[in-house]
Formats: sequence, C-alpha cells, structure tokens
Amino acid sequence: MLPLWIIDLGSSATSTTRLQNLLTKLGDKQKPYWHYCYVGKEEVTDAESCRALIEKLVEDGRECYNTFIREGYKLSNFHIAILGDAETKLTQQVFAPLADLVRDNLPRIVADHANLGVDITGILFISNTINQIDDTKERTKVAMMLESLNTLYEQLGARHYSHLVAYQDVQYKGVRFYPGLDTEQRTDLLFQILTNLFFVKAGEETLFDKISNNGGIYSLGAASIYYNSVQHSAYEMQKLQKLLIEEFKNTENYSQEHAEDDVRELFKSDVVKPDEITSRFREGCNSVDIDLRKLEGDANPHPVWDLFCSDLIPLYYKKYLRFMPARLRRFMQSLSYILLTRFSGIIRKNREKAKESFISLLHGIYCKVFLDNDPKNDTIAQVEAVYKTTKDYLQKKRSEVSREVYEIVPVPAYLRNDYDHCVADEEANTQAKSLDEIRKNLRREPIVLALLVRCFLLGILLVFTVIPVLRVVSPNVINLGEIATIEWLWIPILFLLPLIIEFFIGLRRHYARIKRLKYRLLAINILAANKRLSSLLYDELCTFYDSLVEECDKQLVRLSTFRKELNVTEVAMDEGVVPQTMFNQPLLTGTFCGEKLLEDETVAEAEINVIDKKVRLSQLKKDDILLLLGNVFRITISRNGENEQSGAIEAVEKADSAGFISIIKDVYDSELSFLKDDSIEGMIAQLGKNINMSLLEKMAGVNGMLFSVPSNNKPDMRFFGDYALLTCWQKLTAGIQSQDVCNCSLNTLPELTFADRLSLYYGFYRNKDLAYSLAGKSIEIPKDEMNKLDKQLKEGKL
Repeated sequence: MLPLWIIDLGSSATSTTRLQNLLTKLGDKQKPYWHYCYVGKEEVTDAESCRALIEKLVEDGRECYNTFIREGYKLSNFHIAILGDAETKLTQQVFAPLADLVRDNLPRIVADHANLGVDITGILFISNTINQIDDTKERTKVAMMLESLNTLYEQLGARHYSHLVAYQDVQYKGVRFYPGLDTEQRTDLLFQILTNLFFVKAGEETLFDKISNNGGIYSLGAASIYYNSVQHSAYEMQKLQKLLIEEFKNTENYSQEHAEDDVRELFKSDVVKPDEITSRFREGCNSVDIDLRKLEGDANPHPVWDLFCSDLIPLYYKKYLRFMPARLRRFMQSLSYILLTRFSGIIRKNREKAKESFISLLHGIYCKVFLDNDPKNDTIAQVEAVYKTTKDYLQKKRSEVSREVYEIVPVPAYLRNDYDHCVADEEANTQAKSLDEIRKNLRREPIVLALLVRCFLLGILLVFTVIPVLRVVSPNVINLGEIATIEWLWIPILFLLPLIIEFFIGLRRHYARIKRLKYRLLAINILAANKRLSSLLYDELCTFYDSLVEECDKQLVRLSTFRKELNVTEVAMDEGVVPQTMFNQPLLTGTFCGEKLLEDETVAEAEINVIDKKVRLSQLKKDDILLLLGNVFRITISRNGENEQSGAIEAVEKADSAGFISIIKDVYDSELSFLKDDSIEGMIAQLGKNINMSLLEKMAGVNGMLFSVPSNNKPDMRFFGDYALLTCWQKLTAGIQSQDVCNCSLNTLPELTFADRLSLYYGFYRNKDLAYSLAGKSIEIPKDEMNKLDKQLKEGKL
C-alpha cells in the first residue's frame, strides 16, 4: 500500500472519532503506512492564523515523512490526502487553496524534495441536504468555496489538487442502492475511498493513473470484499467447535439410568458402606503393646518378704497403701491419654488414607463417563448427573452411620469378664466407685507381723484348749478311736491352723481382691477410652462422608464454572487488514442492504465424516454431534495411552476451557474438508456464479445526487492481498455546479474572504494573470494588495 499523509480538516466529532478508530484497526503491518493529522479545531481568517496552520502542518509533515523513511519506505511520490466537509468553517476557509500552500512549503517538510514528486488528493464531503439550509449566507459560503475549487481546477489542473473527489451521503438517483448514510456510514465510505485509492501494490497503477493524468474532479463509488483461507479454515473449525460445545454444555443431555449404573459400578470394588468403612478406619487397632497388668511397680519393702524391715510400716503401710488410689487415678489418666492419642491417630490416619482413595475414585468419574458410557452421554450434564447421584448415595450412607461403642482398644483375655461386667452395668462400675472399693479394702489389709503374732498366740490357745477337751470327752463322750493315739500330730496342726487360715487363705484372698479391683478399674478405663474413641470414630465417619460430599459439590461447582467459561472465541472474520464496514464485507458472509454476497453459504461450508459419510456442518444432527464429541475423548486417550488420563478428559477435569476447545481443533483439524483457495481471486473463480457480484457493484455505485451524472465508465476491479476492491467513477468535466448544489444565486458576489483571495492568488496572480474572475464574475483586486500577499507567502510571513 502507498504511504499516505492524511490531513483532516474535520467535520463532526463522531465522524472524526469513527475515522480514527478505523485507522487504528488497520493491520499492524499496514498501520505505519498511514499518518493521520487532525486540524479541525483551527480557524483561518487572516494571514496570522494561516501562518499558524501552515506551521502546524509543516511540523506534522516532517514527522510523517521522517517516520516513513525510518520504516524503510521508498517514496517516489509523497502522497497526501486532504479531507474536508463543505459545511465546516475550516474547510470553507482553507480547503480550496490548501493544496497550493502545502506545495509551497514542501521544501520545509521534505529535505530532498527536488527528487520527490507530490500527489495531493482532496476528498470533500458535500451534504445531500446542503441546499435545504435555511441560512442563505451559510449556503453562499459553501458555494463560494466550491467556486474557488472550480476556478483552481480550471486554471491549474493537476498542479493544484492532483485529483479532487467529491462525495455525498447518497448514491446517484439512477443507482440508488442504499438510502441516505448516517455520520458513521458516511465515514465508512470515506475510509473505503481512501482504501480503494491507496491500497496499491508496489509498482502497480493507482485508479487515477489509469483514468487520468491531468487531474480533475471526480465522483466515486467504492466497495471491497475480502477472503482469507486461513480465516476461512478457522471459521469452519469455529462452527464445528460451537456445535460440539453447545451440545457438550446442554443441561438436558444426560441419562439418569446411566448415572445410577455408573455409581453402582464405581463402588463395586471399594464400597463406601458404614460397616465396611468402620473396619477400614480401625485397621491397626489390634494391639496395645502395653502390659496393662503392670499398673504400678512392686511394693518396696514388701509386706511379707521384707517382714522384719525397720521401714516397713512407714514406707509400705503409711505411704504405699495410703497413696495407692491416687497413684491408680494418675495411672489411669495417663493410660487414657496414651490410648486416646495412639488410637485416635490411627483412626485419623486411616480416614485420610480412605479419603484419598475415595477422592481418587471420585475423580475417576470423568473417565467412567467419557469412556464407558454411550457416546450420546459424553457431556457435562452426564458428569454432573453422576456426581449428583454419588452425592445422594454418600449422604444416604452418612445417615446410616450409628453411634455404637466399638472395642477399638483390644480387651485382653484377663480383663474380658470385668470388661463385660462394666458394659452390662456401667452405673455400678464407675472409676470413683472402684477407687472407693479399693480404698476400703486397703484399710482392711492387716500388718503381717501382727497377724503372725496373733496366729502364734491363737495356735497356742487352740493347743491348750482343744487337747485337754479331747482328753476329757474321749472315749466316754466321743470315741475318737485311733485319732486319740496320734495326739502328737494334733498339737502342731492346731498350732499352725490359724497361721494357715490367715496367711494362705485370708491374706491371699485380700491380695487377689485388690488385684481384681485394679483390673476392674482398668476395664472401666478401657471402656471409657473405647466410648470416646467410638465417638471419635463416628465423627471421623461423618467427616469422611462430608468430605466426599464436599468433593462432589466442588466438582459440580467446577463443572458449572467450566460450562460458563466454555465459549468458542469468535474468529475475527471481519477484522483483517481493513476493518469490516458497510462498504467492506467478507466474501462468505457479507451482506448489503439485506442481500447476501454468497446466496448459498453451504457451497463453501465444511464437511466432516460421520460413520463413513460426509455431512455438512449445518446438516449435522444431534446424534451426529454427540458422536463426534464422544470421539474427541476416545481419540485423545488412544493417542496418549489407555493408562493415562490425558487429553480431553484431563482438560474437562481441570476445567481448562481453552485447552478443551484446542483439543477439538487438534482432533478434527485435518478431518474438515471444504472449498477454499489461497487467494481471493482464485476463490471467486471457484465459487463462480454462486457469488452475487452485482451486489458488490451496487455497493460501489457512483455516489452523489446533486453534482454527479450517470457513470458510463467501466468499474475498476483490483486485487490487493486478501481484498477485491471495486471502484466506480465519473469525472465531472464541468466541475461542481455550486449554485445548484447550494440552491443559491451568486449574481452578486459576497465580500471576498481571505480564502477567496488565496484562491485568486494561486489561480491568477501566480500565473501572471491579473484578470481575476470567480463564479463567472470579474473581480478587481488592487495589485498592491496581491503584491503584499505574494511577498508574505514568499517570505513565510503570512
């Protein structure tokens, strides 16, 4: 394209904003070619304001030219486009002579101007309703500006504006294919005119090179269509992606029956049931690794073996026995802490292990749905249905968890009877009652030495009492027979009998009772620990089920978010080098005034293979789409290995919307087949009669109602990159009929403005012609006045 300096004298703010936006949307490679300068806020009414405008343009022109040089553009001609609006003050004040002012100051803008040509194109908007302005003075100002243009064109030809384009907001009445343009559409037409004139390949002729070398005033119609094969491919892929994604996201695409089957199948090998999961939580709780019979250390000194120890009474009877209940209480507290800490840790560890196992199982739902189901159910809704069913199942199982007391701490055989008694009657077997019972029995423990003395005295008493009695009553009262003859044996037996009864029966039974009471206390504490651990187990079971339910909710939220974010990014089919406008339309989907460029869009539509049959994308049925969707998961799994959860399934599980859409493209990119060509020229040839080329001609119909005539010229068609640019044209040989256009009479010319004098200066004075005329009227201007203006211009003192 040709490097271009655009000078905008301004119209309405909306038009300027729209034009700047369109220029901003040019392709990155093309944008530096066009330099835009807006000067619409200036006014030129005298020499001083004219000088200020020229200085601004000189500065901007230098920046523009230097930018082109830095970008490496080789300029044989410096192309300048001056944009104006006939109804604005600045256009009326400076548009007509501005081309000559710029030419005069070219040496200040371009250092090597001697080797550079300059091509200045004026593009002027004249409103279709300008003849209806109530203010005659305003219409007269426009008419005088138009007459100045006519005069300069007649006097200077291409030495003034190389070419002048006048356009309006309607087409000529004979080809009026679009109604009056609004401000935005009019700006679009202006941009299209610039595009058609200056989008030219290096070394290729421009439109004006073809039709005229002598300048002139023209009415144009401009339009273009574009096609890009890469975008076309992306667009067709986008259509397929949209079809697949819409069905994939459809909340109605699921089977509850399949969901229930999946849940049953899912938990076959690892069933989440309260009784079985309870056993899993208790794994590792089968031993205590502590000898519970060693409640405390042996007595030292011992009441029997250390009978004659001098410290026996203070150490054993006054200290050891006295503080035994307190020691037992502390021991039971420590034992409870150890048991609770150890076994609660095992339960929690088992719960975490089971949780990880079952969460992994829940994550397997994605594979379960996408690989085991009917392809018709390979959708987000089906995964959601399985998670909802799983959640209901888990909530039901949670409600079945009961508060039972389990023997989490294993009960040794020697404590079994005591433990069972404690379970049977917990009220009678409390720690406090057991300690009281121990305390009472400890109080009854005799001092062994005293007991020995008593037994000795009692033995003597029995000998001296029983033997004489036996002698008296035998044989007269009781015949003892042979027993009476072994009196020597009775004496030691009677003497030792109290000792045997007290030591071997009474004292032993006392120690056994204390031991049994200690075991009972131990059983009570184990039962209490089991109750607390069972409560913990219940809480852990509830936490376990709640965590699984929470995981289901998390997955449902993730899927819901995924559904919202899963949208196919629109392919910018309308944003190529030149943005889409009313006058620049895409070949495949373009429209103009309700008509389509491609009446049957399916001729360029992609086809895809569905069960060994080619089907156009627009003709795909729901079952076809779901089948294609299911293939996405199966194909990516087969590519990555059956043992790897990757590809599409992984993208869904991670809620990676961009990744999932990209995978669809990877799977089906080579599967789409459709009509396309690397060039727009070749694509037009392939489409042939399917393209309504007459519509493009209607878009490019000659513009202007008030000053144009029907065009009998052959439209110019050029191809630039992805664009086909069509331009219709008509040269206005008689110039612009200003009085008709503005509906005003110039029989008496108004007072000349500074702009009028500049136009007369360039049209006559500089050509050594002092016979000034404007609008067919002779004008007398003192030579001294023109000499002064000439001096100001040459000395740069405007």
